[in-house]
Amino acid sequence: MIALQTIVAGLIVLASALYAAWRLMTPRVRLHLVQRLTAIAPAAGGRWLARLQRADAAGATGCANCSAGTAKRHHP
Repeated sequence: MIALQTIVAGLIVLASALYAAWRLMTPRVRLHLVQRLTAIAPAAGGRWLARLQRADAAGATGCANCSAGTAKRHHP
């Protein structure tokens, strides 16, 4: 029973670490990672990898594409 608890706790910690690392990556790095995963194993989880790729591709362009990302100059 203790071995099962240790395995479950280890899996929870591993999942939490992977999630935190994923969220802290820049969108460009996440997109690159998803493209690599898709190239390595196209049949394994193809739908969710494609969904991740679409979501990260939308955010990989950065703030330069939105109006809030433009630099505004204040002329005195």
